Amino acid sequence: FSVMRATPERLADSAPAGLGEEVRPWSEQLARYGQAGELAVDLLAAQARGDGAAAWHAERALRAVRAETSRKKVTVGDGVLDPFLDQVVKTADSWHGTVGGDGEKVADTGSAYTVVLPRVRPLAGVTVRTDPGVSGTVEARVPGKGWQPVTRLEPDGWTDVESSGLRADALRVSGPEAERVDRLVPWYEDGAEAALRLGRGEADAEIDGEASVITARLTAHRPGTVRGALRARTPKGIEVSAPEESVLPRGTEVRIPVSVRVAEGVRPGSYEVPVEFGGRSATLTVRAFPPTTGPDLVRSGRASSSADETEDFPARAAADGDPESRWSSPAEDNAWWQTELPEPARVGRVELHWQDAYAAAYRVQVSKDGRIWRTAATVKDGKGGRERVGLDAKDVRYLRVQGDKRATEYGYSLFSVEAYAVAEKEKPREKEKERERERPGRD
Repeated sequence: FSVMRATPERLADSAPAGLGEEVRPWSEQLARYGQAGELAVDLLAAQARGDGAAAWHAERALRAVRAETSRKKVTVGDGVLDPFLDQVVKTADSWHGTVGGDGEKVADTGSAYTVVLPRVRPLAGVTVRTDPGVSGTVEARVPGKGWQPVTRLEPDGWTDVESSGLRADALRVSGPEAERVDRLVPWYEDGAEAALRLGRGEADAEIDGEASVITARLTAHRPGTVRGALRARTPKGIEVSAPEESVLPRGTEVRIPVSVRVAEGVRPGSYEVPVEFGGRSATLTVRAFPPTTGPDLVRSGRASSSADETEDFPARAAADGDPESRWSSPAEDNAWWQTELPEPARVGRVELHWQDAYAAAYRVQVSKDGRIWRTAATVKDGKGGRERVGLDAKDVRYLRVQGDKRATEYGYSLFSVEAYAVAEKEKPREKEKERERERPGRD
């Protein structure tokens, strides 16, 4: 970012005569983005060390620079720089706290900046951002007592105070004009300590096989650090485990691995597993599927599709074993790819290798005759790349990947589709015969 900021001066010193002036509108815009990037880094660094005043100072400066870049009708770094800065601002908002998520409303009182709570609630703290240099008082409306002082505003514009034990139904900043207050955020003692989101709401796990790993995203909803452990209520034979303790700094998203194992003896199928952290819960769907074995059934099948984007991307390209070739569909959500297997099989696993144009939602369907189809697996949160889908479908002669929702403006594009049969268990009598043959002394 420092190099970007210094671009106009560097060009003035080294560019051929006239070039610096010719590209000046773009070099100056690049310099503004460089300054914005430096301020964004300063903002994140201040938050990391817990310096709210410095973070607020950097954010105010960042707003001013971004306003200037918006006024200039010159484009540089399209699709890269602004999304980065947007994400920084989003992170800053999470750290400072947000208002409205629990039903609060900013009241139009005409004078004091006031936030009305939906009901009386116990407060853990209050954060206020104002213009630097203003003076005033943060007050809470306590039932039966009216407006009570909480703290004085800090002159640097960042006021952050603990208020454990205080119960109120409204907060306000008295003294400065309402427009000089940027935000007033209540932190609650009776709410969830953290936000919980699962990177994927589904996990495919092979019975008695290796663990499947998904990601849980945790964000503290307290003005300080939150500590805790993710817990799961699992049915017998299914294990969902996470780190013994997760530490969430204020306003920071922490991603933790969640491991899913399915023990031998568990019946194939889908199991709903509630998971919880800090008062928030989510549901993880564990899809248990039987062990599978090779070879890839698709390689010997006959591929077709609802339509090919062009003749350069035919359906057979997703089944030819060539990592460079691929099938692509027209830009339609309901496009599909399918294969006819040489003979019926019990399919337990399908692996998809998507190009950048992947499906955000799709189904794996199977059929005995190619006319009547049933859904063997549903994926509602496709992530692209390499995806493994577990199922247990018997008598499969036809297998289809049915698109439901595209993740991009383009169609669907697959480098490969692979399918593997369920590994048949050895019968006890056959196992005994095998052990008999392996005993020492037998020819």
